[in-house]
Amino acid sequence: MSQQESHSYEFGRFRLKTAERVLLREGELVPLTPKVFDILVTLVEHGGQVVAKDDLMKRVWPNTFVEEGNLTQNISLLRKALGESPGGVQFIETVPRRGYRFVADASRSWIEKPAPPASAWPEDVRVAA
Repeated sequence: MSQQESHSYEFGRFRLKTAERVLLREGELVPLTPKVFDILVTLVEHGGQVVAKDDLMKRVWPNTFVEEGNLTQNISLLRKALGESPGGVQFIETVPRRGYRFVADASRSWIEKPAPPASAWPEDVRVAA
């Protein structure tokens, strides 16, 4: 069996672990709602690029009609979770009438998880020695 791969992003004092769906600030868990987490992942994955409001809403609320105010409120919650303040550190830039852009430098790293031991494999996958 192959190894399972996961990746994370690091920016500022934060580490975003996508597979585990957690955001850590200096090793401490930062509580985020699922929608806020999805917005953060989308913005970080498109770092430096404007993500249109419509694209964000389609990704975070697929097959659901939501008003732009829902997105705005979740972006506000995300900014608070990241500790953004006027004149302070900024991670998310609002691009008027277009969308949002993640502006911090983020580095991506891969984490390899070892495959489970053969004893955990189903009988039909084990190979007799």
